[in-house]
Amino acid sequence: ATVAGIFRWRSDRQQLLHEVAELIGVTYHYNRVHIYRWHEPGRALLREYPQRGPAGESHIQIEQAGLLGEVILRGEPIFIPDVQHSLPYSSEPATSHTRSRAILPIRFNQKVVGVLDLHSSQQVQHLRRELLGLQLLADQLGIAAQNASLYEQSVQARAAAEKADQL
Repeated sequence: ATVAGIFRWRSDRQQLLHEVAELIGVTYHYNRVHIYRWHEPGRALLREYPQRGPAGESHIQIEQAGLLGEVILRGEPIFIPDVQHSLPYSSEPATSHTRSRAILPIRFNQKVVGVLDLHSSQQVQHLRRELLGLQLLADQLGIAAQNASLYEQSVQARAAAEKADQL
C-alpha cells in the first residue's frame, strides 16, 4: 500500500487505521502501532487502534499518560532511538519489549486530536526527513480520520431522518 492509496476517500475508520498501521510497519520498521484519540472534555486518550488489548489500555487519563500525555499537551513528537539507553524514557511502562519508540501528535486544523504511538523491538534509526515523513503521515491521518467520522455521522443522520420520515 502507498500513502496516496491509503488516504484516498475512506468511509471505514477502522480499515483506514489498520492500513496506516500496516504501512508504518513495512515502511518504518515499527512492529507495534497504537493510535489514540484525544477526548478533551474527559481529558483522556481513547485507544482507537488496535481495538483489542489488555484491559485499562483503551482509556488513559492525561495525568497517567506519561509520554503520550506530553505529546498531547506540547504538540511535539518524541523520538527515542534506544529506550534502553535513554534514562528519561526508560521508566515508561509500555517499554518492556520496546527498543525504539516514536510518539507523534495527530493534528487536524492546527489542533492535536490524537497520538500515533510507534514501538519497535529492534533499534530504529531515522534520518530527519523520515521523521518529518512520519509527522506528515500522522497529520494526514488526522484529516482522513476526521473525514471518515463525518461520513459515519452523516450516514447515521440519514438513517435517523429516513426512520422519522416513515413514522
